[in-house]
Amino acid sequence: MRVLPGIFNVATRFLGRAIRRDCLDRLPNDLLVDVLFDYLDVKDIIRMRRVSRLYYELTHHAAVWKRLLRRIDVPLPPAPLTPKRPLSKISGLEAERLVVRAYSLDMNWRRHHPRALREWSFDAQRRVLAMTLLPGGDYLVASVSNRAGDRYYLVVYAMNAPGAPQALTAVETTTKAYDLQAKYMTIKEQRSIVIAYLRRDYRNKKDRMRAMRGYLPDVSSYSTQYSVADVQFKYECSVLQLSLHTLETLASIPYPSNSREYRYVAEALPKPFNNLFMLTSKSQLSSPVLAEMYGSAYLALVRADNDIIFKRLEGGGAATLTCLELPVAAERSHHIRAIQLLPQESAVFVVREIGGAPGVPHSCPAYAVETYRALECGDAPVTQLHAAEQCIIAWDLGHLTHLHLPEFPSFTRPEDLIAEDKRPAPVPPPHPALRPATPRTSSSARSPSTKVPRPPPPICMIGRAHPQCGRDESIVRMLFLAQRFEVDLPPAPPYYDRHGNPIHRTQIVYRTALERNQTWTRRATDYNAYLRIIPALTRPLVYAIPWDDTTDAPKVLDVRPVIDRGWQRPPRLEDGVVRHPEGLVGCPSFDGGPQELGANVTAFAWDETIGRLLVAEESSNEIMVFDFAAEPVQHFDKTRYPIPLQDIPNPDIAMGPHENPWTVIA
Repeated sequence: MRVLPGIFNVATRFLGRAIRRDCLDRLPNDLLVDVLFDYLDVKDIIRMRRVSRLYYELTHHAAVWKRLLRRIDVPLPPAPLTPKRPLSKISGLEAERLVVRAYSLDMNWRRHHPRALREWSFDAQRRVLAMTLLPGGDYLVASVSNRAGDRYYLVVYAMNAPGAPQALTAVETTTKAYDLQAKYMTIKEQRSIVIAYLRRDYRNKKDRMRAMRGYLPDVSSYSTQYSVADVQFKYECSVLQLSLHTLETLASIPYPSNSREYRYVAEALPKPFNNLFMLTSKSQLSSPVLAEMYGSAYLALVRADNDIIFKRLEGGGAATLTCLELPVAAERSHHIRAIQLLPQESAVFVVREIGGAPGVPHSCPAYAVETYRALECGDAPVTQLHAAEQCIIAWDLGHLTHLHLPEFPSFTRPEDLIAEDKRPAPVPPPHPALRPATPRTSSSARSPSTKVPRPPPPICMIGRAHPQCGRDESIVRMLFLAQRFEVDLPPAPPYYDRHGNPIHRTQIVYRTALERNQTWTRRATDYNAYLRIIPALTRPLVYAIPWDDTTDAPKVLDVRPVIDRGWQRPPRLEDGVVRHPEGLVGCPSFDGGPQELGANVTAFAWDETIGRLLVAEESSNEIMVFDFAAEPVQHFDKTRYPIPLQDIPNPDIAMGPHENPWTVIA
């Protein structure tokens, strides 16, 4: 029965009325896709969807968006890389989502007042205490509790589930999990999500019994942002593995996650969580960091004041690095405040706080920024004392609180995406920082095929300057850039070229240069509030709370972006250092959205790659979501099926306003 309407539509399209030779609609569809859309940008393609149903169909073709991916000039959010959906086989809708999110967020953040393009919420089914969003926004990991507040869980949500985000799996924890870290990693050749978190409990049995009887607060109600006097804790660090294949299997169960049928099917599957590592200590544990280094997955963790523990997550013993005291400040206390792993250099970046001068009350501390060689874990545990390979001391930063070392966001590179056609993609000129070094003019011939590695991203240190030491409250940001070196390698056979000149080889390597680029951002709120940081490298956020609120769920007065215009321009190579241009840094307000929350918030989650902010309020199961990037219009089940070609009517009939496929791009 569908044959006759199809024949009628085709006949109407090509034989109806007079044939207009100047009309693009008369061209074959393949030619329109190959030629026309190669000269259009994202906004033009979106506008063409309102012209006719023919262009509505063609602009949904996967080849159009995969070609745009190859020539895009803005950072792409991470692709939905899973075992069933490799990067080279993503659908047209997924490719369109990558392009639309990237362009929309970049244009939105270029405004002086970014705005939330969409506000929505979903039921987390439990009270959220802490959460982190994996890059790309596919999965959310949250520490939650039941309504009574006496049982705690670690829950993984699928954010792109049909209808609304869905809780896929959970594991019970004794107390609240904090310092949550979640990352896509490969464990024993299995693509997984690795989750690291910290937990603490009362050290003394008597205190635990008093807390159970209600004489002491629950240990999870203490804020981890402040030190607690007269209470002794014991600490625990746990690392879990969750296979992406298992998550896809759980997401394919055709029942609601809170139903009896879902639990029956899920319990028949293999256990989703796999324990990789657990460490308990009476000394304070802090700053867990995950990274792939030495060809394997590693965890780095700070213990006490000057110890860094390295653990290979695929087996083997642990290694402990003890940072030596600095001779210029040997009489002062040393305390590690933050660390970050540098996989490309097999090193660890450390920020230590050096206490004030002894005998001088209210003296400001100094901060030592150092790099150490990361320890490779073998079969047996080792402990080594190490001096820093690089070190600078900053005496002029004041007193920093809430110090963070955000990791450079993982973006999808256009060269990693494969289009459906086999035509070579246009190759843009290489960036000056990525070009090979100019051969030296000497009698020694240099190899022209020297491979230039990709320079590592800068290291960012961001913290809040406490209003003391004669300073106003502000946000301090310091960038540490990458420096390029040429290393002479021993000659390899053949040792001479055809002209008899000796052959020398060079290798270009990068390492983090401790050359700071400091930016001060003055406070953007009234003087009766303190600033807190939602860390990110290129698009950090700050929020303000009352100055006397030290609870674990402070009242958030407003949320503001920290906008650095320097990130909008490409880096340059200058004097062997990959420098990022300095731009105007400020804290403008949001245009609507989360600017004035006025609610007690227990947790934030911010993904700067897709511009999504999640806010969990106290005593509420709802999670508010603010999207600063647009997405393609989708059906309820998160899919959109193209219109079959035989169902396309006369292309001269334009679509009505009610059929506008997407109108939120700005």
